Amino acid sequence: MSEPSPLATERAPGRGGRRRGAVAEQRVLGIDPGMTRCGLGCIDVDSRRRARLVEVGVVRTPASASPELRLLTIADALDDWIARLAPTAVSVERVFAQDNLRSVVPVAEVIGVAMVAGAVRGWRSPSTPPVRPRRR
Repeated sequence: MSEPSPLATERAPGRGGRRRGAVAEQRVLGIDPGMTRCGLGCIDVDSRRRARLVEVGVVRTPASASPELRLLTIADALDDWIARLAPTAVSVERVFAQDNLRSVVPVAEVIGVAMVAGAVRGWRSPSTPPVRPRRR
C-alpha cells in the first residue's frame, strides 16, 4: 500500500456553463511551473478568440519532501487535470529568474514534467514568456 500523496490542489471553477452560441474551438491548459507552487489554469477559446475561464488552481508540494516525490505529485495533478478537463493544448510559462537563481533547476524540472504530460498525448508544449516585473 502506498503512502498518500502530499498533493494539495486548490481549485476554483470558472463562471459555470457555456454561453449561448459560444462553442469552444480549443481548450488550453496553462501551467505556471514551480516546485512548491505550480499554477494551473484552463480556458476555452472560441472561434472569435474570446477566452472563458474553465478552472484555475494551485498544486502545492512540501519543501520537506524529496524532489522526485514532489515531481510525481505535480505529474499526478497534471494527469488529473488533463483527464477531467480534456484540454486540446498545453502552454507552459518559461523560466524567469531575476534574483533567485537557486529556483531555476527545480522549475526547469517541473517544466520537463509538463512537457512530458503533453508529449505523451501528442501535443507540442509551446512556452509563453514569463511575466516580468516592471522597473520604475
